[in-house]
Amino acid sequence: MTGVHNQFVVVRIDGEEREATIAGRLRRARPVVGDHVEVRELPDRSVRVEAVLPRRGILLRGAFRNEEKIVAANVDVLVIVAAVADPPLRTGLIDRYLVAAWRGGIEAMIALTKVDLPYDRDEIARAREIYGALGHRVIPLSLRTGEGLDELRTALVDRVSVLAGHSGVGKTSLTNALTGRTDVEVLAVRKIPGPDGKTRSFEVDIR
Repeated sequence: MTGVHNQFVVVRIDGEEREATIAGRLRRARPVVGDHVEVRELPDRSVRVEAVLPRRGILLRGAFRNEEKIVAANVDVLVIVAAVADPPLRTGLIDRYLVAAWRGGIEAMIALTKVDLPYDRDEIARAREIYGALGHRVIPLSLRTGEGLDELRTALVDRVSVLAGHSGVGKTSLTNALTGRTDVEVLAVRKIPGPDGKTRSFEVDIR
């Protein structure tokens, strides 16, 4: 399963992606991205998902709000993408994703982006030491210089991976760099002062 939409899902059959409907009995336990499914081709050549095969490597969302929901299945690696600056490092989000990965039986690694920008090197060194001591691989990255890309690309070969992190940390640009694609929308973070004088971040399309 490579895509889930309101009215249909996308499945890969013999290397080809096709839209499919979902059998009525599966609507309560709706398939998610990454699911391995059994499908049937109907007389009109449309495709219907008939069964979801047993899952492993389950990524959950909302576990801390009592709204737990499976968002991806059969995941090998969760890459937690965090920027060292612009936006600043937020270890709280990293910690939550690490817990989610642990609960779902998924390996987690941390990609620290934007290391070409000025940042608090002592803070980042502490973060790398803490997460490294917990057994998590930490890879500093710069999409501008290419630092760390080969290391991350090698770590993800032949593995099903999910990238997660705050807006503006570089997930889409990193996806483009790792896959060689150029058709995924890239957003830039802009900072605008709010009415209370505090600065807020938002994203604008610069595709």
